Amino acid sequence: MRHRFTISIVAIALSATCLNTAAQAQSIALPCDDFIKNPDGSWTAQRDVPVYGLGRKLTLRQGGTLAPGAAILSVDFAALLEQQCPSIPVTVPGSEPELAPAAAPAVKLSKYADANGNVDVQKLTCGQFSDTSQGEADFLGALYIGWYNGLAKKNAINLTRARDVIRDLVVYCKANKDKRVTQAIDFIRKEERR
Repeated sequence: MRHRFTISIVAIALSATCLNTAAQAQSIALPCDDFIKNPDGSWTAQRDVPVYGLGRKLTLRQGGTLAPGAAILSVDFAALLEQQCPSIPVTVPGSEPELAPAAAPAVKLSKYADANGNVDVQKLTCGQFSDTSQGEADFLGALYIGWYNGLAKKNAINLTRARDVIRDLVVYCKANKDKRVTQAIDFIRKEERR
């Protein structure tokens, strides 16, 4: 009797863990343009892609292949990409890549400035941040890191970590354009602490 009770408790715990992981997988937003779809149904990361929403830090590494049915932290990323990125064409090895439609030109930060030339960084959205050039995104990311370090009374900066945070911020903002950049930074900082 006691043995059955223990097995039942373990089964309930395992099913709760699986349900929790499945619920977390639904909150993961992957940037479709960072992956290519292979003829065998697998997906390959074109750059390092940080993944948020699992309660721990995870990065899908550049060149890594995500096979259907293979799970990382109980998440089938190939199935998730299939669901979130249905319009991504299959890439056939050796074929000429199709020309992608021309990307919209980057928006200059000055577009978001007031009459005095000031940009309210607390109101800047991820969509606006994502629409700027890479150079301006790097500049803004450094500004935000400096601002948060100042609030925390830190007087040093880790350059490698700063680059990682800026990259994570760009990826998060591409997937969450309606959020403010300050909300994105708060989310990234909370994920790092886990």
